[in-house]
Amino acid sequence: MNAAATPAQNPPTLRRRARWEAWPARGECPMGRRGPAGACGGRVRSKGVVGDGAWPRGRAPPGLGAMGPGWRAASAALVGGSVAIFAALRRLALAVPQPAAVRSRPGRVWRWRNLLVSFAHSVLAGLWALFSLWHSPELLSDIQDGYSVSGHLLVCFSSGYFIHDTLDIIFNHQSRSSWEYLVHHAMAISAFVSLIITGRFLVAAVLLLLVEVSNIFLTVRMLLKMSNVPSPALYEANKYINLVVYFAFRLAPQAYLTCYFLRHVELQGQGAFLTANLLLLDAMILMYFSRLLRSDFFPSLRKGSAGRDVDGPAFTRSAA
Repeated sequence: MNAAATPAQNPPTLRRRARWEAWPARGECPMGRRGPAGACGGRVRSKGVVGDGAWPRGRAPPGLGAMGPGWRAASAALVGGSVAIFAALRRLALAVPQPAAVRSRPGRVWRWRNLLVSFAHSVLAGLWALFSLWHSPELLSDIQDGYSVSGHLLVCFSSGYFIHDTLDIIFNHQSRSSWEYLVHHAMAISAFVSLIITGRFLVAAVLLLLVEVSNIFLTVRMLLKMSNVPSPALYEANKYINLVVYFAFRLAPQAYLTCYFLRHVELQGQGAFLTANLLLLDAMILMYFSRLLRSDFFPSLRKGSAGRDVDGPAFTRSAA
């Protein structure tokens, strides 16, 4: 009885490998995709070995890029595990001492605990995104089809956080004050699930998750305001660091990806869906940025009692 063919002996896989190796020579692109660096979405071949032959580093070999049922199940398990991790972190947050200013106002207790979990995700995901891009900088040459195991795991990890936080908001009856955050989470979850299933645009997700570096300082800002820490110097220092990091890790990656999608991604199917998500996220980020500037740098422009305070619950949840 003959053994089953290995991936390297599988005729469809061999045909896909042959097409890949022929692309640079023929200069053609699958499905007509073009990129800023030339043919095939700016795809750059670099040294790497996968299985029994050379393969471009930063790209999944043929047969692995399209998610099979087993890999989808594994990804779903990773997302579920991430949800469980953040549920455990939420319980640990209960043991963290709360400042008197938080304990005195019951409405702030949940928000304080929620921000602590958000801070943990920001630190882990932000540093993880930085490491993924530092470790595999060639990914930036192929935003549409670039692939790394680290990036895939990061997207699963953050998907679990967004799912957990959505459930936390709903089950604690905070939907009304945090509706903007629910909209953001719905966008993120739907986009990340599509990336996990198709294996495409994972690099774009890693770039977007650089925003978590900015969220570290945004969350510290809100924790300081809620706890009424008698240290104006600490708040002032964080205020200016927050502004710099906001530009570097939130506005800059968002602007770059928006330009890339509008110029090089076909507006159909998944590309159209992700582009619409990105444009809506652009509008939300600019709105949050204007609130941050009015709150920390132009307090005279803040709305009074006749309008919503920029430091109200919705801003606290959405900006951080």
